[in-house]
This record gives sequence, C-alpha cells and structure tokens, in this order.
Amino acid sequence: MGRIRLCGREKMDGVFAISFVLCVLVVALTVAGVRRDARWLGNAYLIGLSALLVLLTATLAVPGVGILLMLSGVLFLVLAPLLVLVLVVFLLINGFTMVRRESGSLPNLLSLIAGLGIAAVMAASVGVLINPATLLTPLALAAVLGLAYLGFEFTSYVGYAWAYAKIARRVPASHVIVLGSGLRDGRTVGPLLAGRVDGGIEHYRRLRKAGGEPLLVMSGGQGPDEHIPEARAMADYAISRGVPEEHLLVEDQSRTTLENLRFTRALIADRSVTETVAGEADVAEPRGGQELAPRPPAKPPLPWFAPPVEASMLIVTSDYHALRAATYARQLGLPAQAVGSRTARYFWPSAVLREFVAVLNQQRKRHIVLMLLITVPVPLLLALALF
Repeated sequence: MGRIRLCGREKMDGVFAISFVLCVLVVALTVAGVRRDARWLGNAYLIGLSALLVLLTATLAVPGVGILLMLSGVLFLVLAPLLVLVLVVFLLINGFTMVRRESGSLPNLLSLIAGLGIAAVMAASVGVLINPATLLTPLALAAVLGLAYLGFEFTSYVGYAWAYAKIARRVPASHVIVLGSGLRDGRTVGPLLAGRVDGGIEHYRRLRKAGGEPLLVMSGGQGPDEHIPEARAMADYAISRGVPEEHLLVEDQSRTTLENLRFTRALIADRSVTETVAGEADVAEPRGGQELAPRPPAKPPLPWFAPPVEASMLIVTSDYHALRAATYARQLGLPAQAVGSRTARYFWPSAVLREFVAVLNQQRKRHIVLMLLITVPVPLLLALALF
C-alpha cells in the first residue's frame, strides 16, 4: 500500500513539474510577445493559454485550489442551462434591436444568428441526454466541442482587446488618423462616426497640449449611397469643433480599413516628400545674382516609413474595431497603434461578433484545421462505438 501511495505521489510530482515548466514557458512567451509587439493577435491566445496553465499549476500545487475549482465547476454545470438561456435571450433581443435601429444586413444579424445557433446546439444536447444511443449524439458532441473552441477564441480575443486598449492609449504621435464609417443620409456625420472624430480631436488636443505638433488625418472614401466622401464630412465636422483647417489632412479614396491605412500612408509620405523638396528649393535659391551649380535631382521617395521614421501614428476608430485596425497596421508595417472611441451599448455585441468573424477569416485555414482536430476525432470514435 505504501509503495502504491509513493508511486502515486511521484506521478503527481511529475505532472506538477511538467505543468509548472509549461506554465513558466508560456507566460514568458506571452510577456515577450506583448513587449515585442502589442498588436500581434497571437498575444490574445497566449494569454488565454497562460490563464489555463496557471489554474492547472495552482490546482496541482495547492489542494485547496483544486477543491475550490471543482466546486466552482459543479456550480457552473448546475447553472449552465440557465446561463445559456440568458445568453440566448440576450443575443436574440440584441439581434432584433439591431434590425430595428440599424438595418437587416448580414453584419447586423450576427447576434441573432449566434443566439439561434447556440439555442439549436443546446436543444440537440437535450435530445442526446434523453436518448443518447442515436446518430445525433456524436453530432451534438462535435457541435459542443466546436462551440467550446470558438468560446475560448472569443473570450481570448475580447479580453486582449480590452488589455490592448490600455496599452495603446498614451502613444506619442505626429499623425492622428481617424477611420471613417458610413454617413448619415449620405451627407452628414452620424453618432458612430462623430464618436470616432471626437476621439481623434481629443487625442490631437492632448498631443498639442503636451508640446507636439500632430496633424489630424481623416480617412474615408465615398460609398455608392453617399453624396460626398466620408473624409470630407469628417473634416468639416472637425473644423466645426475648432480644429484649424491647416492641421487637417483628407484621404478620400479608401473603402476598407486596409485601404484607409495604405492610402493614408501614401498621403503622408507624399506630403513629407513635397515639404522636403520645397525646403531644399528655398535653400538653393540664388542670391545676389550668383548662379548656383545645378542642384542634383531629388532623391526618390523613401519607403512607407519615411514620414517621419522616429514618430508614431495613432489610429482612432470605434472601440470594437481598434484591435483589428492595429493588426492591419502591423501587417502593413506602419509605426502605429490604435485606440477606440465608445460605441452605443446596443451596437456593441453585433459589432464585436463581426470583428471576431473578420479576425477568424484572416487566419481561416489555421482555424479550420484546429476546428477539425478538436471536433472530429472524439465524435468519430463515439460514432464507431455506438454503431
């Protein structure tokens, strides 16, 4: 008996050692990832994995923690049906609110679709509990595993979006870039876009007060149902709020977030090169009738990081969109961080779901492979065992 207990203890010590080493390694990778580039989306999943490993290590190290987690798990399982029902009702109500206040477009229907999807999976799970020996059982298990994977991804994404907002808020910048969205009645700035522009003005004034000389860049093209470019309406709105017109730049060709950033980069680069050439022309102006030697041709424009290399850019958008805008800036190599302005509460759930779907789509092949690895093997084995 003593030998059995000793072997069991040795195994537990081995499991704890492995868990502890993995925990330290993943936490170290997480800290290094955030310090290297806070815009890297992989930080979100490293933080989620770190949290799970910290809980596992704490459970193995302190018996009381394991008991507490077990009791919490039992309580969660008891309350899970009620929590799921509350979530489904919330998503359905929010979906109908979005349709009533905004439109019935697919992006605005995401919370409604999510609510119906979760309700369908839960209904299938109840059917399995009533009659487990059916073909529905492995399918329901696959659906539950898929929801668990998406739940982990979504929780990690939302949690890191909140953390990233704290990191990026006080970035020094020479350009504050406000991303456009649709115009109200095709001509004027609506509440959502006004929140973005007001946020940009707030950061512009903060940087000016701190001694900087930032420019405020309005970025947004003209949609098929709009009478003027979004950036022009945004600039007019900013001028009405007291921003001098000479402190504004207008980028009015973009249609997507990637184009917002790419075209704004080109606009700032062109302006920087123009100012450089103008400054050189002033220096080269002949004096006292003396004829100067021909000035060598201007150097070709530097790459995208030319305006100016030592300064940063601050992207201002809606809070739900900030992290994805930051990942695009990283993808383009822009020296920029992104911050968000507040969004109406009713709009936030569908907007966050839309952002999450867009993030998944960026790495869709990877997520499809992971989803298949998680949802197929165990349900397939169960189906073979049952039938």
